[in-house]
Amino acid sequence: LPPGTIVAVLRLVSKRVAGPSASRVHALSGIADPASFERGLVATGVDVCGASRFPDHHVFRPAEVAAAIAAARAQGAEAIAVTAKDRARGGTLFDEFEFPLVVYDLDVETADEAVVFDAILGARERKSS
Repeated sequence: LPPGTIVAVLRLVSKRVAGPSASRVHALSGIADPASFERGLVATGVDVCGASRFPDHHVFRPAEVAAAIAAARAQGAEAIAVTAKDRARGGTLFDEFEFPLVVYDLDVETADEAVVFDAILGARERKSS
C-alpha cells in the first residue's frame, strides 16, 4: 500500500434484539453475505447447526420458512435465527409458525478504533502540511 493509505479492519457483529436465548440455531437469511451473519452468530457463542440462504432482499414465502423450520428440527436447533431486516421484510409470515424465532441486528465495528482514529488524524495532518 502507498504511504498514507488508511486501512480499517472492520467486522460484522450480530447482537440479539428479540426472541428467546438459544444456543443452537438454524440461520435463515436473505442477505448479500450470509456467511458473515453466520460467523457473527458463532462469535456470540451460538452453535449454527444449519443455514437456509437466499439472495439479498429476498421476500420469504411460507414454504421456504416451513422448509427452514423442518431442517432446524431435524438438526436439533432450538430456534431459527434471522436478521432484523429479514424479520421486518417477512412481516407477519414468521408469526404463522410455531417455532422459536431469534432476531439479530447486524452492526459493523472496527477491530481497533484507536488505530483507525490515529490513522485518520495522521492522514489529515499530512494533507494539511
